[in-house]
Amino acid sequence: MNKFTKIFVSALAVLAISAAAASAAYTHTGLLKMGMTSSQVMSLQQALNANGFLVSTTGAGSPGMESMYFGAKTKAAVMAYQSAKGLTPVDGIVGVTTGTSLTANAGGGSG
Repeated sequence: MNKFTKIFVSALAVLAISAAAASAAYTHTGLLKMGMTSSQVMSLQQALNANGFLVSTTGAGSPGMESMYFGAKTKAAVMAYQSAKGLTPVDGIVGVTTGTSLTANAGGGSG
């Protein structure tokens, strides 16, 4: 391997690691609930998937195929997260408490 190839491969590795870290970060803004469509929902799905609360195992909502639609599968994943973290109510709505918890657990903030 020549010097240029080593540098190029190293740069690609750094970019891949940075992209993975960025996709796991989540910063909560506003109320999210079933029926909503936004980029914030996609970020929510990414955070849930990254933390082991899969929205879906295949297709829309699955890791790498997160969507902007908050449907029944997203609600179920939020409820599983809320239950596992001892949050109340376990209602599948992402408000301040659930959002703050996701932000802290997904590396998006300190609180």
